[in-house]
Amino acid sequence: MSFLRYSFYLILILASCNKKSNDETVASETTATEEIANSAPQTNSTNEVTPPMPTASSDVQIKVFNNTSAEHPSGYGYDILMDGRLYIHQTNIPAIPGNKGFTSEDDALKTGELMAFKIRNNIMPPSITIEELDSLGVNMK
Repeated sequence: MSFLRYSFYLILILASCNKKSNDETVASETTATEEIANSAPQTNSTNEVTPPMPTASSDVQIKVFNNTSAEHPSGYGYDILMDGRLYIHQTNIPAIPGNKGFTSEDDALKTGELMAFKIRNNIMPPSITIEELDSLGVNMK
């Protein structure tokens, strides 16, 4: 009887040691996967660079600029920067046809803030609809 008891305890000890090493292996694999995911931008099957996904600690900023180029003779646009790197460069009003810039800095900023909100909350892709522009009061004419 005592042999069975000792065998049982030995099996429990070995099983718990094995479980611990498996947990450590899973944890180290997870850490390695996170490091790879947070490193340089990845490329997809068509060799296009895909921007890194934002994390809770990502710093997302909006910068409004004046469009003064041949294709945008007037108007405003915005850049979204994530951790100091350009993430989105928006020269025209999204969701409407054509290449018309925003009529005011305020309209560009409001739209950029909505886009930044979506990025911070991992709403991907962070697209803007005509209804959202209308609810922000953006002049689309």
